[in-house]
Amino acid sequence: MTISTYAELKTALQNEFGLASSDRQDEALELALKKLNMTLRIRAMESSVVIPLNAANDCGTAGGTANAITCTGTTTLSSYALGTTVKVKIATTNTSTVTINIDSVGVKNIRKGIDGGDGLEADDLIAGATFDLYYDGTQFVMIPPGGAPLPARHQATENIYLPGDPKAALEAVPRDHFWRMYMSSQTGKPQAYTIEGENYIFGPAADASYFPRILYWRAFATISGSSTNWLIDHASGLWFYAACVEMVVREGNDPRLPTFAALYDDWLATVISADKKDRYPQPMVRRNNVPRDVGR
Repeated sequence: MTISTYAELKTALQNEFGLASSDRQDEALELALKKLNMTLRIRAMESSVVIPLNAANDCGTAGGTANAITCTGTTTLSSYALGTTVKVKIATTNTSTVTINIDSVGVKNIRKGIDGGDGLEADDLIAGATFDLYYDGTQFVMIPPGGAPLPARHQATENIYLPGDPKAALEAVPRDHFWRMYMSSQTGKPQAYTIEGENYIFGPAADASYFPRILYWRAFATISGSSTNWLIDHASGLWFYAACVEMVVREGNDPRLPTFAALYDDWLATVISADKKDRYPQPMVRRNNVPRDVGR
């Protein structure tokens, strides 16, 4: 049979193991996809996005209540825009989820976690402490000073640069070194970055509006039914045998495990090799920028 959709991939897995339709195949395929997202770093996963950075608007001490904050920024806002960043000192420790209304623009949730997916819990905002918030287009997300949330389905960062002439690549700095350099305690044009949790932290922290372009590896999304993706279109065997490995590991005592594992490894090596050939179709040649007649 052909494998051109998720449903057909699932059917192939059912046929291989002689099983009726059940959630077991979906579970194996989901586990396999998560493993592939962590293992692969190929061109099909590369994506780019611009993340707006703005100087933090100091809102002073919050008003309102513990769980419904109001505040007024040093620079008055007329609307919330992607990348709007505010700094606010908390007057009363929160007891549950929290909303904020800045300059009476409108009430928005304050969230945390991956993609801002979690509401705040009691004691997330401590009285007397100052917190930075980043507007992601829908809600405000808690960030470290100088920070911005990672893009959706981020697996790893390949490069970050600031547009201009010339373009300025930002240096990736290990987190412990970043903090020792006090980079986020300064403001200016960002020169470096580190990653902490689900956030980029830029140093120096932005003193104006900047638009760094992020080149990163984006995980393949979970799909179902008649949907397809790059893996199914170009490397269905890789996903299939990765799922077969997950199936037999869960079942136990299946003598086919070494065979499935070898076939998975072969597909993985083939996909990675094909990606390298696609990137570099000709042998690499060492070059330099020194004119040939220099020194003559």
